Amino acid sequence: MVCSIDSDELTRRWWPHEFRGVYRVTIGDALGLELSVTNTGDAPFCFEEALHTYFRVGEAESVRVRGLDGVKYLDNMDGNRGKVQQGDVVFAAPTDNAYLDTDAALELLIRL
Repeated sequence: MVCSIDSDELTRRWWPHEFRGVYRVTIGDALGLELSVTNTGDAPFCFEEALHTYFRVGEAESVRVRGLDGVKYLDNMDGNRGKVQQGDVVFAAPTDNAYLDTDAALELLIRL
């Protein structure tokens, strides 16, 4: 599946640059997600993206994420302060962490 967008009058209300965005989703033995943004204008701009994965669970408190022990992260609930993950990630309160420089396989563990 491919979704695309080109800058126009409506997009310039939120992003004042000329661009083309393309999002590709490939489903097979593995899930592939690719987002590319092309500057189609004359003025340079910086662009960052993040593709977030969301999992629907009954109760966040019943979930833990294994595989991030010792990884540095930014705690967006605490002024974006840098911290280091200790053990599994557990969800006992609102959580908004950005884990840095990791490519380890992760496990989502749900207590039933």
